[in-house]
Amino acid sequence: MGSIADYVKQKIFDIANTRGYEIIAIETDKDHIHFLLSYDTSDRVCDIVKIVKQEIIYHL
Repeated sequence: MGSIADYVKQKIFDIANTRGYEIIAIETDKDHIHFLLSYDTSDRVCDIVKIVKQEIIYHL
Protein backbone atom coordinates (compact mmCIF):
# COMPACT_ATOMS: atom_id res chain seq x y z
CA MET A 1 0.00 0.00 0.00
CA GLY A 2 1.37 3.43 -0.95
CA SER A 3 1.68 6.46 1.25
CA ILE A 4 -0.69 9.39 1.35
CA ALA A 5 2.06 11.53 -0.22
CA ASP A 6 2.23 9.15 -3.21
CA TYR A 7 -1.56 9.19 -3.52
CA VAL A 8 -1.67 13.02 -3.46
CA LYS A 9 1.12 13.24 -6.03
CA GLN A 10 -0.75 10.88 -8.33
CA LYS A 11 -3.99 12.87 -7.93
CA ILE A 12 -2.13 16.08 -8.81
CA PHE A 13 -0.73 14.42 -11.94
CA ASP A 14 -4.26 13.25 -12.83
CA ILE A 15 -5.70 16.74 -12.32
CA ALA A 16 -2.90 18.26 -14.40
CA ASN A 17 -3.49 15.80 -17.22
CA THR A 18 -7.24 16.42 -17.35
CA ARG A 19 -6.79 20.21 -17.23
CA GLY A 20 -3.94 20.43 -19.75
CA TYR A 21 -1.27 21.47 -17.24
CA GLU A 22 2.27 20.07 -17.18
CA ILE A 23 3.94 19.11 -13.91
CA ILE A 24 7.61 20.07 -14.15
CA ALA A 25 8.62 19.17 -10.57
CA ILE A 26 6.84 17.95 -7.44
CA GLU A 27 8.04 17.49 -3.85
CA THR A 28 6.17 16.55 -0.67
CA ASP A 29 6.98 17.06 2.99
CA LYS A 30 5.13 15.93 6.11
CA ASP A 31 2.46 18.63 5.95
CA HIS A 32 2.72 20.35 2.56
CA ILE A 33 3.49 19.91 -1.10
CA HIS A 34 5.33 22.01 -3.70
CA PHE A 35 4.90 21.66 -7.42
CA LEU A 36 6.10 23.59 -10.44
CA LEU A 37 3.42 23.77 -13.08
CA SER A 38 3.29 24.88 -16.69
CA TYR A 39 -0.16 26.25 -17.52
CA ASP A 40 -2.04 28.47 -19.95
CA THR A 41 -1.66 32.12 -19.01
CA SER A 42 -5.42 32.61 -19.32
CA ASP A 43 -5.80 30.48 -16.16
CA ARG A 44 -5.40 32.24 -12.82
CA VAL A 45 -3.07 30.72 -10.25
CA CYS A 46 -5.67 31.12 -7.51
CA ASP A 47 -8.16 29.11 -9.61
CA ILE A 48 -5.63 26.35 -10.21
CA VAL A 49 -4.86 26.13 -6.48
CA LYS A 50 -8.58 26.05 -5.67
CA ILE A 51 -9.21 23.20 -8.13
CA VAL A 52 -6.29 21.15 -6.84
CA LYS A 53 -7.22 21.63 -3.18
CA GLN A 54 -10.90 20.83 -3.77
CA GLU A 55 -10.23 17.68 -5.77
CA ILE A 56 -7.54 16.38 -3.39
CA ILE A 57 -9.75 16.90 -0.33
CA TYR A 58 -12.70 15.29 -2.10
CA HIS A 59 -10.69 12.16 -2.93
CA LEU A 60 -9.08 11.88 0.48
